[in-house]
Amino acid sequence: MNIKIRKIDNTDWITNIFEDYENIYFSDSKPNSHINTLCYLSRNLFEENLKNKQDIDRMFLAHPNPTLSSLEMVSNTDLQIYGVYENYIQNFVNTGKKQYISFIINNKVFTSEVNDLKHLMELQIITKFSDKLVIKKENKSYFTDFDLKIISEINYDLVDIIEFENNYIIQDKEEKVILIDKNFNEQLKLTQESDFKKIYYLNKNNVLISSENNQQTLIYNFVSKTQKIFQEFFIKRAVLLNKDTLLIKKNEKNGERDLLNIII
Repeated sequence: MNIKIRKIDNTDWITNIFEDYENIYFSDSKPNSHINTLCYLSRNLFEENLKNKQDIDRMFLAHPNPTLSSLEMVSNTDLQIYGVYENYIQNFVNTGKKQYISFIINNKVFTSEVNDLKHLMELQIITKFSDKLVIKKENKSYFTDFDLKIISEINYDLVDIIEFENNYIIQDKEEKVILIDKNFNEQLKLTQESDFKKIYYLNKNNVLISSENNQQTLIYNFVSKTQKIFQEFFIKRAVLLNKDTLLIKKNEKNGERDLLNIII
């Protein structure tokens, strides 16, 4: 594939990426850290910064905390601090009327509304669709409304799920990636290997399947039932900003800096 990868300087600190309709969010959470920062900037501002083709010595994504960045970086960053939390930030979801944040506490996922952190619930928000959420609670998967009221149970033990026009692609607890219809009838197994992997939406016909063991990411077209190598690395975090821009964090090799990569 004819793609270009840009590496943005001063982004080593980013460990996770989230997004909503208006903003992109970055966290610095690490295991056992008691200071976990969620930062953000608008999508429009991010895209404006990409028009500058310089990547080295860029500071628009430098950490805004002056104890972690130089005064020059803090003065030039475009990031703002959304919040600082005691536990590892596992997810951030904005439904429009409610914002949910999830933490890992004692190897379990707890979720609450951002403005009500005293009422943590032991559940994981797997993803948000346009009209509902997909959650995991007590080892079962459900569709819920945006208030976390259960709509229906899903008869798969989900790790992840991606929605397409007429189908879902799911990743189950055995790490198999499966194409199913909207009634959850299995149509095709895309992979059967049980190694740790991640899946990401790319476009209406294609999904990325990234294998940690193989250190390789495949692009799979589930319409033509064909696959090819996308990149020779494992993508550990990714957000599709628009149809032409993919933000990723990947496993770096040979001691290279763990910078934010932008695939265009």
